[in-house]
Formats: sequence, C-alpha cells, structure tokens
Amino acid sequence: MIRTFLAAAFLAIALPAEAHDMASMTHGETAIAVSDVWANAAPGSNGAVYAMIMNGGAAADRLIAVKSDLAAAVELHAMSEEGGVMQMRKVDGVDVPAGGMVMLESGGTHIMLIGLKAPLREGTTGTLTFVFEHAGDVSAELTVRAGGSGGHDHH
Repeated sequence: MIRTFLAAAFLAIALPAEAHDMASMTHGETAIAVSDVWANAAPGSNGAVYAMIMNGGAAADRLIAVKSDLAAAVELHAMSEEGGVMQMRKVDGVDVPAGGMVMLESGGTHIMLIGLKAPLREGTTGTLTFVFEHAGDVSAELTVRAGGSGGHDHH
C-alpha cells in the first residue's frame, strides 16, 4: 500500500496534467458513470436499450461498444430524420463530453440488442458492459419495463 501511494505521488509530480488524467482513467479511477439502464419488454428478436452516461472528469471520453450476454450482437444506433422519414443507422461511437452527460434515448442514439437469446420480459434484469476509449469497461444493470414505457421495442 505504501508503494502504491509513493508511486502515485511520484506520478502526480513527474507527469504533466494530461498524462496524469489519462493514467488515472486507465487504472480504474474513472469519472464515467452509467445509470438508468432500461429496455421495454420485447417479444421479438431485437430490443432497444436506453441509459444515462455521466462524465464527471476533466477529459472527454467516447463510448465505443456495449457488450451483453442477452443477445447475439449489440450495436450503437442513431435515429435521424431525412426527407421527413426517420432513419436508423449504426454508429461507431458516442462522444461523452468532459463534465457532461449523454442520454441514450428513444428517437435518438440508443443501444440495440440484436438476436435476443430470450424475449425481454418485464422485470427481467441483466448486465451490460459499456466500453469507453479511456475509462475502459463500466458495467451496469439493465431493467426491463412493461412495453410502451416510452421507448420503441424493436426495429
């Protein structure tokens, strides 16, 4: 423990602020928090997941993937309007600004569970792992709500 303290004190003195912030993030001292992770009950093979991501740190981060054992594939998707028609497309990441918040929500950017291993039933829970460029893996509990709770069930 004393060695860890001395090493941290040395790094705080020896490294520039940018390198120090990065080192603390990559060593599990992340400023990223994921909460309110939920999905509507979905009887089909796909389901949409919503969440709130907070970044209390001084550096921006980026959500680059989400993992789950609930489905064969997990993708980040964004909705947009083109010519009066709503379009959904896969995205490669979601920026989370320093000191900011991002809502993954219905009609916007969200998570798609594709090829569900079992239907999403109200009251079901499961773990999702959010993968960030700097903060690394952040696990959060998913809760399934009754269908029609404000989001869309599938695409």
